[in-house]
Parts: sequence; C-alpha cells; structure tokens
Amino acid sequence: MGLFDNLFGGSLEKLEARGDRLMEEKDFTGAAQAYRNAFRKCENKDPEAASRIRTKLDLADDQAVKEFAKLVREHLEDGEPEIAGEQLEVARNFAREHPGEYDELFRELEAAIRARVKSDIVETQRGYDKQMQDSLREKEMTPELIEFEQTLNVLASGDVEEARTYGPHFQKGFMALAQGDFITAVEELQLATHERPESALTYEQWGKALEMGGQSAQARTAYRKAIQRDPRRREARLSLATILDTLENKSKEALELLAEGIEEVPTDEAPIRMAMGGIHLHRRRPTEAVSELERALELLGDGIPDLWHMLGSAYEMAGSLDLAEGAFQAAYGTDSRNPARRVQYVEFCLRNKRNLDGAESALTSICQSCGFPGDPHTMATLAYYMAVIAATRGKHEEALSSIARALSQGVPSEFEERFRQLEGQLRKAVD
Repeated sequence: MGLFDNLFGGSLEKLEARGDRLMEEKDFTGAAQAYRNAFRKCENKDPEAASRIRTKLDLADDQAVKEFAKLVREHLEDGEPEIAGEQLEVARNFAREHPGEYDELFRELEAAIRARVKSDIVETQRGYDKQMQDSLREKEMTPELIEFEQTLNVLASGDVEEARTYGPHFQKGFMALAQGDFITAVEELQLATHERPESALTYEQWGKALEMGGQSAQARTAYRKAIQRDPRRREARLSLATILDTLENKSKEALELLAEGIEEVPTDEAPIRMAMGGIHLHRRRPTEAVSELERALELLGDGIPDLWHMLGSAYEMAGSLDLAEGAFQAAYGTDSRNPARRVQYVEFCLRNKRNLDGAESALTSICQSCGFPGDPHTMATLAYYMAVIAATRGKHEEALSSIARALSQGVPSEFEERFRQLEGQLRKAVD
C-alpha cells in the first residue's frame, strides 16, 4: 500500500513537511491534500498544531483554487468548455471549506463556460443540420434510418461504421435495446446474428439484450461467441466476466478471461484492472483488490470517483482505515455534485465509529455542494444520517427530536420506515 502512504499515511510531522515541500514546488493541490490529512490528525488533539496547519491549508486551498481558475480560462481560450467545466469542479472542491469566499469568481467562470457552450452548440447544430440535409438528399433516408443514426452515438467510431452496413434486423434490435424493449431487441438481434454470423458486434449486442432482459445463461453464450470472433471486444469480455463471477461463482475463470483481455489489448488494462479489483472485492480478497485497483489508479489518474470508492472499500476490508477514509473523501471530492458519494463517506465513518465531525461536515455541505437544496430525497437523507450521528454520539434525545421534526415535515414514503425503525431503537435505548 505504499502508493497511498504519501497521500494519506505517515505522522503529523511527515505530512506537514510534505505539504511544505509541495508548496515550495508549487504543487498546491498535493500540498492541500497533505495539510488536510495533517490537520485531521491533530484538530482534536493539538490545538496549537491545528491552528498552524489550518493557516497553511487555507493558503494551499487558495492557491489551488486560483490555479484551477487559470486552467478554466486557458481551456476556454482553447475551445474546450467541457474540460473547463471539469477544472471548475476541481476548484470548487478546494473552496468547499471556505463558503462564500470564491462565489464571485465561480459565477464569472460559470457564465464564461455557459457562453462558450452555447456558442459551440449553435455552431455544432448548424453543421449537424447541414450534414443531415446532405445525408437525406444523398441516401433518401427514411425516418427509421434517421432514428438508427441518432442511436449509434453510444458505439465506438469503428463500430458505428460497421453497424451502418448491417441490415434491418440489427437496426430494429439495436434501437429496441436503446429504448429498453428487451423482448424485441433479443428477437431482432438474434435474427441479425443469422444475417451476419461472422459479426462480433452483433453477438455482443445480442448478449447485452439477453443480459438486460434477465437471460444471463444465454447472454454468456452470446458474449463468448463475440469474443471468439474478435478477442478485442472489451464490453463482451467485461460483461461475461461479471456473469461468471456473480451468477455462476466462477471467479477464477472470470479473472483468467480478464487477464487474457489485457494481453489482447494492452490499452484496455485500466478498465480491466478495475473489473478484476471488483471481483476480488466481491470475493472478500482485499489484498488482491488493492493491488489491482492501485494499478488502475496509476493508469487512469485520480479523477474517477467509482475507482476511489472501490479503493476505499478495499482498504476498509483490509483494515487500513486511514487509507480508506482518504479514498472515500477523494470519491466525493471528484464527484462533488453527487450526494450519494458523501453518504457513502458518512456510512464509512459510522461503520467504523470514526471522524463523526467529518461525517457531519460532509452531510451539512450536501445542499451547498450538490445543488439540490429543495430535493425531498436529499433532505430526508440529510436528516436521517444527522439523527444517526447524534445517536452514535449517545445523544438519543437530540436524535429523536431530529426524527420527529423530519416526520412532521413529511419525508418520501421509502424513508418513513427507516425513520420509524431508528426511532423505535432509540426509544428502547432511552427507556
């Protein structure tokens, strides 16, 4: 686990020294992470050290926000508003402990991104309209073919060109699959395999329709035939491995299948390593899971929230709780507008009875960071876990008051039973 010792492990002195060094090197994001982890180690134990490191952390956060704001402007100048938006979200992560301080800056950048996106959409639509008009004139495309063309955007570019050469059974089946009509998709795509028995793409899509329609055994056969025709079919390989592991209890065969995929297409190593890590997690083999997932992180970088969440689960299973907490925090830091990521971190803290202050902070920032202040599900989630945190601290009356307040204001029906169950447990404890 050496890869993460520098990020989340080590003594207070080592973390602070690492932050100081990274500040000198102008690696403000790394410095902020080091100071933040140092601060967590001392905030409730050493007020003097906490004050000193908090000052350094605030400076690192400020420099990181400004650095990413600069990147936002550079990407906008280069005509890359999507990447600019991603950089803005990173900047927000470093500003989350400084509410209101950067609001004006973020509003300015958001407006610039929206303006660029709008301009690009207008230009793209003009080009698309002309392309469609030319295509209609050249091919005399029917409405069905137009719909099929619009559905093809989920495929890789090479597959799109191949799919365009296929007959009506593939077209109907592929569109039915996109629309969630799995019965029609299975029927039409099976007929398409008779039309093009050499096509790996057709077998792969037929397998997908079978799997999504609940026919996993038949899907397994279809995926195998896709791989036999083209061993480079990554989606077929990943899907078949999932069926082998989760439904047929054949994890060894699934891992061998995935390892073969890396040999066939080395550029697919990162997603395959993630899948292998997931199998080891499912089989409760944390050491192997960590190895595979850390390798995926090396290949993909640190911007994949699903990968951070899987790493957090693997570290937790291995008993490395400091590393696990850092990974869960990174998961919600890279997916800041998704409340579920913060809830996953909170659940980790509750399971392990650690850093309840951090869990409470993550909850209270949900509305501000995720943009769902009026969403009833978000508010019910917030109220429920705040009550659980209070109960975990032994503040049963406070927890009961929170539950009563939430129920009086109304919660979605699927939450009411959870509140009532927690209320019953607390009343027994109080009595």
